[in-house]
Amino acid sequence: MPRYYFDWHEDSVTTRDSEGIVLPDLETAKAEAARGIADGVIDMVKCGSPSFERRELGITVRGEDQVPLFTTSMVFDVKLLGLALA
Repeated sequence: MPRYYFDWHEDSVTTRDSEGIVLPDLETAKAEAARGIADGVIDMVKCGSPSFERRELGITVRGEDQVPLFTTSMVFDVKLLGLALA
């Protein structure tokens, strides 16, 4: 089974995965990346992300040859509307 590497991007900071995970196929790697993004948002909310300001999260998945295969991303943003601005 192939090894996939999941590089985490949060705003302009990238954390490169040096260990990787052995998974059966690319579809499983896509699902793992989607779970990783969702877990990142949950962690931000639990930790009380600074004022819930806009955050850009992403994961780039590389294959065993270190070539990027795909990216997944999400923008987390809370915008106050109407009376909430007062």
